[in-house]
Amino acid sequence: MERRRAIRHPARWQPGSRPGDAAPRAGGRRRGARRPHGGTTAKSRGLIPIRVRAAAFVLAGILALGSPPPVTGPARAAELWPGRPAVAPLEPDPAGPVLAPPAPAGPGPGSVPAGSPGGAVPVPPGAAGPAVPAAGAGTGGAPGGTAGGPGSSAGGAAVPRSQPAGREPAGGARFAGAPGAAYPVPEGVAPLWRGVVEPPPALDAAAAVLMDAASGQVLWAHNPHQRRAPASTTKILTAIVALEYGNLDDTVTVSEYAASTEGSTMDLSAGERYTLRELLWGLMLESGNDAAVAIAEHISGSEAAFARLMNETALRLGLRDTHFTNPHGLHDPGHYTTAYDLAVMTRYALANDYFARLVCQPEKVLCRGDGDWVRILSSTNRLLWYREWIRGVKTGTTNAAGPCLVSSGERDGRRLIAVVLDSGDRWADSERLLEWGFRAFQPVDGGRRGQVVGRVAVHDGSRRAVAARLDGDLSALVPPAVAGRVRRVVQLVRTVPAPVAPGQRLGTVSLELDGVVLAARPAVATTAVPLAPWWWRWLPG
Repeated sequence: MERRRAIRHPARWQPGSRPGDAAPRAGGRRRGARRPHGGTTAKSRGLIPIRVRAAAFVLAGILALGSPPPVTGPARAAELWPGRPAVAPLEPDPAGPVLAPPAPAGPGPGSVPAGSPGGAVPVPPGAAGPAVPAAGAGTGGAPGGTAGGPGSSAGGAAVPRSQPAGREPAGGARFAGAPGAAYPVPEGVAPLWRGVVEPPPALDAAAAVLMDAASGQVLWAHNPHQRRAPASTTKILTAIVALEYGNLDDTVTVSEYAASTEGSTMDLSAGERYTLRELLWGLMLESGNDAAVAIAEHISGSEAAFARLMNETALRLGLRDTHFTNPHGLHDPGHYTTAYDLAVMTRYALANDYFARLVCQPEKVLCRGDGDWVRILSSTNRLLWYREWIRGVKTGTTNAAGPCLVSSGERDGRRLIAVVLDSGDRWADSERLLEWGFRAFQPVDGGRRGQVVGRVAVHDGSRRAVAARLDGDLSALVPPAVAGRVRRVVQLVRTVPAPVAPGQRLGTVSLELDGVVLAARPAVATTAVPLAPWWWRWLPG
């Protein structure tokens, strides 16, 4: 029987069909139609296991590549103090556009009265953010002030100064979080206060500084950056290094070299054994040079190695005009610092509760066992014996340095730091300077540690935003006549990429008067925000 080839005709449109419908194939069965017995083709049966395996593989990948654990940020020296060691990478200023401060002419947008929740106005993308001082830095109310800056002296003659290698010039880049000044400290009363505050007392000191311990503001200065011999005020930095790198319960054996150190002494003998805690009391109260050398040998092995550690610490603190060659302060041509640097290192040291206890007591009784061994140590700081509101800190005297005193006073929760170098009457000069500071200035509160100041968007994070909080108490001292004009300004980055670590810096909160920054604190992330899973980052919105 002759077989005829089936002729397939082109598809034709039929009334009632949709334009996209396909024409039936020859033989009357459409592609993909079920067979009469209800089964499917072998090809389609083979696709089911493959699809199941693919779906299982994708699901396993999602579970395996989920949110990673939170990534911790770099350690900061402020978080490691007190403790050891305190040398750690410091966080840079946050990158990206930040929020602008108000215009100098008035409050403007972006600022609110001090003590109120801060506001801010975004800077357009690509615009440079305003320069702000590092955390805790104080400008003394005089950005750009030059009088009494580096190189000045009492007679107005410039003192040659070479820029140390590896350090930025004044006003340039700084360690973030270091308490160094953003600008040279001006001479006398800060220009912002001249004509507003009562005149300061007349002092008989070659160099002097009065600083607010809370904000780092310099309220008054005389030759603040003049390099001078510091005598035993050196031991402030010696104690800082010992507390950071030593263990208070360590046993220290006094060497022959340490016991023979000249000058003021704790009366140590070679072979005697003391704890580091006991030596620190002798260092700061009786100004023992022998205790300083014993501590240096215990921490670093030698005086020279310990001096290098002191200079590294000074550099980390932003002390541009400090270089020490020994731990006790006996005169050496290469051993020098400034009144301003001494105030900064004292402010840093007083943040350690144990250091604050060391320097505020006029007397200390060391006792071992049942009283078989007792030593009574008396402070060389005469102000501690006669003024209850004095809280330390350290005396110093050599022929080259003259009578020196770094002192601290506290009233009504406010603490001031006074430094007088080569003073004709260091006790009277220090007391008058502290009294004037408490009388002529009042505190302005800008917020307490932990206060939330805003929110920052998080890119590719498991959460869309993270709250920013103050990393410390924010306050400043101002004359009462201008306290109402102080504004709080919040500057935050627009967005931060995930992951975000708790404590990661997101901006700065500052107190400003007529556009001048009085005090500033970092704004940091309150919680961690991990990176979102890849499939979550693909979702819109």
